Amino acid sequence: MNKNIIRILCAMLALLVIASAAALAATETKTYKTYEPLDAQYHTVIEETWVYPIVNGKAGSGKPASDNSLGSGKPSGSNSYKELHTFENGVCIHCGYASETFTNAMGIVLVKGMPAADVLKQVVNAIPAGSDKAFVDVTVDAGDNLLGLVENNGAQANFIPALAAFPAQTVDGVPSNVVTLTYTDAQGKPVVENYAFSTADATLVKLY
Repeated sequence: MNKNIIRILCAMLALLVIASAAALAATETKTYKTYEPLDAQYHTVIEETWVYPIVNGKAGSGKPASDNSLGSGKPSGSNSYKELHTFENGVCIHCGYASETFTNAMGIVLVKGMPAADVLKQVVNAIPAGSDKAFVDVTVDAGDNLLGLVENNGAQANFIPALAAFPAQTVDGVPSNVVTLTYTDAQGKPVVENYAFSTADATLVKLY
């Protein structure tokens, strides 16, 4: 056979091999999330990355990404972490966790397990301007300190020591600090509300 023909055939075969290898090497990755309830405040987010081969422009059957470079076969695309619930009407929109809800005199809906920073900010902001709001059953300094945190968007971590100055009680079996708030509502009626927050993490235990 002519040497030139042999060379051409070899070149064509090499191109076919390269094209086939390129087609096999083409992949698409997708990351999926699943959610598992953890407690009243958090759920666990589980992320998993899958790899899909692209054949003739279409995705084939996929499989979890794995760390083949280590020869372990351990999924490298898996990751998990804690995340706060996102509640709507007392149910987390991601994991479906249903928590107890409370409604205060201003119509603010609060969810058990909410951070004190979020609870008190919503409540205080809803009180009508000019209302004589006050924290009672606590020293003036402690009340002013807590109100300052609320009005200045203080971090949740700062609420734990601030709430420690408020009366300690066990509410529904949970060691709590109870914040008693007085104010007048939109109709000018006096309101007294008790907000119990867990001493462990300053999350809402109960409104009564």
